[in-house]
Amino acid sequence: MVRSRLITNSRRRALQERGGYSLIELIAVMAIAGILAVVAVPALGALNERRTNVAARLLLQDLLDTRQYATSLGRTVWIEFDGMTEWRIRLEDPDQPGRASALPLVDAGTGREHVVILGSDPFQNVALTEVDFDLQPRIGFDWRGRPLTDDDVLLVETGGATFIGGVQVTVEPETGHARLLKP
Repeated sequence: MVRSRLITNSRRRALQERGGYSLIELIAVMAIAGILAVVAVPALGALNERRTNVAARLLLQDLLDTRQYATSLGRTVWIEFDGMTEWRIRLEDPDQPGRASALPLVDAGTGREHVVILGSDPFQNVALTEVDFDLQPRIGFDWRGRPLTDDDVLLVETGGATFIGGVQVTVEPETGHARLLKP
């Protein structure tokens, strides 16, 4: 005797009530997820590149501002890098000259120290790979706008900072001119 594998009406209703998905529905969902992944991955890469470019432009602007502060205030001003993740601007204390007693630049709008922190919002996935100003992790500008090393000696070679992805911000030794270089 041949047994039929027909699904009875009551069994069909039981399957429908369980709410399972058909193979066609699963394939359609997987296809849509694949398309979204193909679109999203390049967009995330471009987002990190944009964040790096914004951070590099901010560093360039901070270097230009630091040089301007030095010439307008008539005293030495530094940008100091703390590892590869942050930088801050420090002003020479007129009562105690020298970098050791330099004061943090306080933002007039917020009342907080001017510090840029990489690797966290808004600069997630952004970091420096190298900071070199005559082998020092800082650069200063004297009252004439000339770039100085750690020991208040004029910068000898072009110095700079390099971001992940190869974007560089450089400072010329004699003039203190800062510029942005993209790979």
